This record gives sequence, structure tokens and C-alpha cells, in this order.
Amino acid sequence: MPRYFSTLPTVPIPKTLLIVLAFSAVVLMKMSLISPTPSLNGLILKNVDGNGQGQAALSSYDVDGKHDHDHKIDANLNMKDNGDNDSVTHTENEGEEDLGEGLFDPIRMGDIHLKHRIVMCPLTRHRADERGVHRKGLGEVYYEQRASDGGLIITEGTVVAHEAGGEANVPGIYSAEQVDGWKSMTDKVHAKGGKIVCQLWALGRVADPSLVDIVYAPSKIPLIPPSPDNPSSAPDSESGKFEKSKAESKLKEMTQKDIDRFVAHFKQAARNAVKAGFDGIEVHAANGYLIDQFIQTNSNNRTDAYGGPSPLHRIQFLLDILESVSAVIPISRVGLRISPYSDFQGMRMVRPLDTFVPLLEEVLTRYPDLAYVHIIKGGEGDDIQPLRNVVSDLGRGTGVIVAGEYTPDKARRVVREKGGAVGFGRYFISNPDLPFRIANNLPLNEWDEDTFYTTEAEGYTE
Repeated sequence: MPRYFSTLPTVPIPKTLLIVLAFSAVVLMKMSLISPTPSLNGLILKNVDGNGQGQAALSSYDVDGKHDHDHKIDANLNMKDNGDNDSVTHTENEGEEDLGEGLFDPIRMGDIHLKHRIVMCPLTRHRADERGVHRKGLGEVYYEQRASDGGLIITEGTVVAHEAGGEANVPGIYSAEQVDGWKSMTDKVHAKGGKIVCQLWALGRVADPSLVDIVYAPSKIPLIPPSPDNPSSAPDSESGKFEKSKAESKLKEMTQKDIDRFVAHFKQAARNAVKAGFDGIEVHAANGYLIDQFIQTNSNNRTDAYGGPSPLHRIQFLLDILESVSAVIPISRVGLRISPYSDFQGMRMVRPLDTFVPLLEEVLTRYPDLAYVHIIKGGEGDDIQPLRNVVSDLGRGTGVIVAGEYTPDKARRVVREKGGAVGFGRYFISNPDLPFRIANNLPLNEWDEDTFYTTEAEGYTE
């Protein structure tokens, strides 16, 4: 024994004191494991680069949203939700129960496992070229900036075929060039430990007739031209580019052959998403686009197996698509986006839940392993709890993502009381490191609407 130890006196320690000390150590260890302090599995405030973006250090945890269009500028709403934004002010009916879950607790969405519950909604940004391919160097940086370890990104709406499109400068996933472009972006997200799913999209009657030969729709019910009383009736109420006469002249009610072809487009798009390295897909059935047009009576007056008063007929197109994509990708990696209460693009039925509750019941009875249901909330008094109940009753590991005008505090509250995850749209535009900022209670940058839909890097990656 070294000299400086040999000179110390030997003091016997009572056995009872040893027991007390050991017990205290165990208690302290347990307390540290259940600390209420929010964390992102090790997310800490590290250095901040020259652009003011915080860099995060995240520990490893092996786990497996127009959508961008969900963000079009509107005179009344500031941004129109094409399916993925948080632009409309909503309040979800809140209960008294505290589930004790937090934004930075892990969650399972089917076979997609996440480390936190802040989801990037789909956001149309119009940065693709005329081929539907992201401009080199822009898309990779954009998605890489917004990736976080164990966080989920839902891509902007991505058209499944040229004839399913009809909006300028949006990406597709039906050509080899498009698939290669997406692969470079999924690689960037995965390098940061993030998860990314591709939102599959067909426009239907809201397609710009100057960009497609035929405007396919469930019925020949055109969109009402925008007016001061109804500014959200068309995708772009500021430019008024959708002239009623021109749109009506190209509008075609889909035949069974057309329906079968579009279902095949979704199947091939899902197959291409797998090739591009996506962790899953989201079927865009919201915000007045083609699938939603079949679902709602506002845009569907068919009398065959795809229409009529029964919601089970009007959801048949959606069911056909889910069946087709599940043949090439596990249903546990397929999400579904719906917007029961949205009046965007001439939608919203008188009693939305009479259709959307049976819709979810049928979908989850057939596909209980569906990865998640992504719900765009409505306004004051619009209750989505019945939809949550269906997911809870019939889903097996099916998650719920809610999108609306959430602040970090509102998001914390809804997760604590309802569980699930929360989608953010515009805040991700101006705060690429949004989970990091929320975890560290940092202020959030305001967005600049003038840069939402340009072709430049400003407001996109800068």
C-alpha cells in the first residue's frame, strides 16, 4: 500500500450506515432516470454556426405534409394548407387526463420508431425543375438542415405520375431522375439519424389545366372560381390562374380504366420510394386533392361503386390505393393524411365525422398495422377525438399525428393529454433546427411568406 494510504487511521463503519448509504445511492439513481427535464436523448446546446443555427449532439437509439402544398398563401389564413401545414388556427378538444407523455419521449409509428414527437409536415416549396426533379444542391441541403436524430420528416407533396400532376415546380417520383434525386436527399437525412417518408400525391380537379392535357376528377364538378366571399376555393386565389371555362373544358370524370391506371401509379410510386431509400410513404387523402375529392360529396356525385351516399363507396378509391401500395411496401410503413374539417379548395361536408369515422374504421379493420393517421384539425369546436378513438380501438401500433397552428406550448399540452405526435409546418421553414430549439427553450424565428414559393435559395436553405 502506498505510504500516503498507510498512514491513515482505520475507522470501522457500522453496517447500518453502509445500508443507508447504499439505499440512498439507489434512490438518487432512480430519480435521475425519471427527471422531468425535457431532453432529446442527449440533445444539448452545443455550438451555434454563423447562420445562427444550433448544432445538436444526439445520442443513438436504433429505430427505424401539397404537403408542401399544404402551405399556400391565402388572404384569410395566411397560408393555405394543401395537406401539410400548420397554417389554420385550431383548438383540439382537450380532456383532463394527463398521459404523462412528452414531446421528447420516443414513439412508435408502425415500424417507424422515433426518438421525439416533433414532425415536419409536408411543405410545398416549388423548388423543383420542369422535370419534377429537385434542383441540385437545394433539396439535399433543405432536408438535411431539417433532419434530427430520430425525428420524422414528411416530404412535400410528390406527384405519382405526370398525368396526376398539374402544378409547376413540384417534385415527382415516377422517373429515374426523380428517384435518384430523392435518394441523395434520403441519404442526407439518414446520415443525421433522421427518418423520412414520401407523401404521394395526385391533384385531381385542382390541377392547372395549362399544365396537363386532361384534368381527372371523380365527377365533373369544377372548382368554384375564387371570389371575395370564397377566397380559398381555388389553389391560388391571388393569381386566379384557374379560369373556370378552361378548367371545365379539360375536366374528365374518371372511368374505371382511369381509376385502375391511377391506382397503378400509386403502386409504382411506392415502389420507387423504396428504391429512393425512404422509410415509408404517406398517402395524401386531404385538402381537396384527388383522393379527398372521391371521399367527399362536395366533389363526388358518382352513382357507381366509387360514389353515392354511402361513405364506404366513396372511400373505395382510397382502399384500392392502400391495397396496391401495401403489395410493395409493408403497411406498417404507410401513413394516411386526412382533413375532415378543411374547407380548402371547396371541401368540407356538413357532417364530416359521418364519413371520416367510417373511413378510419374500414381502413384500420383492413389494415390494423397502418403506420399512422395524420389528421389536419379544424376550427373551434371541431372534434377529432372520435377519430383518435378509432385509431386507439382498431390500430396495432398505429400512431396519430395532428397538424394545426401549434406553438411549442400547445404541442406539449396536446401530447401530454392526448399522446401521439405533432406536425409543424411554417416553423420548420424559418427554424430548420426546430426540435433543438424547442428542447432548449430557444426563441423561434418568424417566417417570411415572400420566400415560400420562389425558385431561389433565400428563405429555403438560407
